[in-house]
Amino acid sequence: MKFLSVMLMGLLAGTAPAQGWKPERNVELTIPTSPGGSNDIAGRLVHKLWTELKLLPVQSTVVNRSGGEHIVAYTYISQRTGDPYSIGLM
Repeated sequence: MKFLSVMLMGLLAGTAPAQGWKPERNVELTIPTSPGGSNDIAGRLVHKLWTELKLLPVQSTVVNRSGGEHIVAYTYISQRTGDPYSIGLM
């Protein structure tokens, strides 16, 4: 439970500057591992909280982009710098 609290505090701290932003379309959460791993579990927990607590007024999806020791996901997210609809849990 302590880990979850620390993780949520970190996620919420990063949202402070963008509090005025309201998404208008699907938000994609990219996970750098295959389904079932620890990163996947953490990402799906974040997604579950977004959904259950209605933190996003739009739909969101979880996408696993595994490969190359996370390079596939890192590259995907880095190519979307500035796109608030693409979020990576790295």
